[in-house]
Amino acid sequence: MAGSVLRRNWSVADADLKAQGGVGALNTTEMAVGLELIRNSRNPAHKAIRFGAHYSTLPFPVNPGIQPHEYGLSLGTGLRFTGGRGGFDIALEQLWRSDGEGFSERAFVLTLGVSLRP
Repeated sequence: MAGSVLRRNWSVADADLKAQGGVGALNTTEMAVGLELIRNSRNPAHKAIRFGAHYSTLPFPVNPGIQPHEYGLSLGTGLRFTGGRGGFDIALEQLWRSDGEGFSERAFVLTLGVSLRP
């Protein structure tokens, strides 16, 4: 199990972005939690089942003064081969973004990873 919280100070760029005709920038907070279920204690990364969730505020508003946010849920797994020297990972995430004032979008993100060690 793992978790994280991250705070970023984007508002230091606010005045410069507005001076160039932009909407500005706002500080952000990101929170995430993940869980990995191990199916084989001798090879824990092989066919592990991974779950994750996150919530983030976004730095660049669509409408002035209204901070957009996103949240997502993910599910993934991975395979290890050649004695743990090679691997393949896959994850599918559903994302939702909104500013609470009419702007919203949804997306699926598919992530694939391949690794090989000498």
